[in-house]
Amino acid sequence: AEVLFDYHAMNYGMVVSRPLEEVGYDRVVDYRGRLTRVQVKMTSCKQNGSWLVSTSGSRGRRYKNEFDVLAVYLKQACVWMLIPFEKITSSKMRISLEGKAKKYINNWDIFNAEK
Repeated sequence: AEVLFDYHAMNYGMVVSRPLEEVGYDRVVDYRGRLTRVQVKMTSCKQNGSWLVSTSGSRGRRYKNEFDVLAVYLKQACVWMLIPFEKITSSKMRISLEGKAKKYINNWDIFNAEK
């Protein structure tokens, strides 16, 4: 999923870096001088019209403000969900392409937002 994320982000003119040590994010995106920490996930687990994704790290470790954006690739839908960290409320979440989550579909503008 990380390589696919890199490809898409670079197509939008972003510089993508990878940390060399174990940290709570997979990529750093540099867009117009603003650095954003990104946790990248992919899921193909679709149940009842929504996708299930784990927002925790290895061995169930819960992230504590270690990234800024959660990038989830929904494999069957071929879309990215780009969700701000503050919208993540549990270690597992259901993602739908409808309703409130619709605004996060291919939301590459999230990297252009002012902090």
